[in-house]
Amino acid sequence: AVAATTRPIARLATAPMPPAGPKRYRLVITAVTAGVVAVVVMIAAFIALPRTSSDAATPSEPAPSSDPAPPSYVAAGVIDTIPAGDRPTGVAVSPDGTRAYVTNYGSDSLTVIDTGSQSVIDTIGTGDGPCGVAVSADGSRVYVANQDENSLSAIDTASGSVIGAVTVDGGPDGLELSPDGGPDGARAYVANIPSSVTVVDTGDLSYVTTITTDGTGDGVAVSPVGDRLYLNNYASNSLSLFDLGTGTLSDIAVGRSPRGVAVSRDGVRVYVGNYESDSVSVIDAGARSVIATISVGDGPDKVAMSPDGARAYVTNVDSDSLTVIDTTSLSVVGTVTVGDNPDEVALSPDGTRAYVANYQSGSVSVIDTGLR
Repeated sequence: AVAATTRPIARLATAPMPPAGPKRYRLVITAVTAGVVAVVVMIAAFIALPRTSSDAATPSEPAPSSDPAPPSYVAAGVIDTIPAGDRPTGVAVSPDGTRAYVTNYGSDSLTVIDTGSQSVIDTIGTGDGPCGVAVSADGSRVYVANQDENSLSAIDTASGSVIGAVTVDGGPDGLELSPDGGPDGARAYVANIPSSVTVVDTGDLSYVTTITTDGTGDGVAVSPVGDRLYLNNYASNSLSLFDLGTGTLSDIAVGRSPRGVAVSRDGVRVYVGNYESDSVSVIDAGARSVIATISVGDGPDKVAMSPDGARAYVTNVDSDSLTVIDTTSLSVVGTVTVGDNPDEVALSPDGTRAYVANYQSGSVSVIDTGLR
């Protein structure tokens, strides 16, 4: 087990009159002129009349934009605190947003939270030292990485029972699932602290392969199309990019002791929490280079993206806070105080709530993200 202190959007133109002719023609012209004047007066009077809504001229309007309105946020803040088990570590939200699942490292259990009532509705036994947690795309299964017994277990959400487990490499911590329809099929990627990632087929819960990384790390993220893995290397201060198609591995230098990693919804940027640098490295995934370094709280750990991609949320283990980053300006737009030693953070599908697992407090902070 890892020590608590180290874990963890136009006018009318009038034609000139001809010269006056003989009197008989002048009379006609005068009459015509008077008629024209009368018509002009009538037209002017009509123009001066008040318009109703039906005959008023309608100004031309620009065609509506096909682009969606940008997200609107107000300040974020904690709205509830929910008790969990001993030393809660990981947190994940179901695809329909009705449940939050929290792993409790110290009590070998999974807390199930009803997000409507913000209350605990079940506690499920897991393997020893559960850490990472993920929910299947259909919400029927929850997967848990059990650090102290080197396994990945699957839980049926309907019955609330463990339906199987598979052995992985030593010290499993971070956990990610391949996107639905990814090139690798239905896969679970388990980040093991001793420099590896175990790949598991979630269909039959079987071992597939092991990917060796370039340094100790507990963070893993998958690109939106499922063709790349991003793995943090805590000891070597780098982020590894593993191409699942070619099997090649390349490293990108980041801050000191990277721990958390998340990928933007479009796959263009990668965000890495650097624990000892108190910063987040922002990486251009195409260029494979750092384009910005953002100062955050003390001991940044895990990172999560909002569904609209407008915000990145970073837990700060040593300052008991959550940093909110605007992904357009790449600047900090808020800091929220949470419980002691916050570890993982997860967002609801609509992006209005963030859930933070507080390792030392034995609780989950529920945050209104301010999305309106």
